[in-house]
Amino acid sequence: MTDTFNDSQVSSLSSSHGLLSRALEVEKRLSDEKQKTENKVLETIVAKDGIFSIQNNLETADIKQDPEFLSLVESVLGKN
Repeated sequence: MTDTFNDSQVSSLSSSHGLLSRALEVEKRLSDEKQKTENKVLETIVAKDGIFSIQNNLETADIKQDPEFLSLVESVLGKN
């Protein structure tokens, strides 16, 4: 089933107060937020001479860490 719109409905949807413009604003905001997240990841992981590493002094307060996994990683890296 396809929806058909008359001129009045199309005008309402595309006006500054219509649903279409609001949907486009939300889509742009979500796209911008996704881009910021992707940029943050790119700034977190650094490649130098073919070796990838994690940037020093990253803020991790809002990241939930699994204590068992952290213990495993530290044991492999020799930090225990």
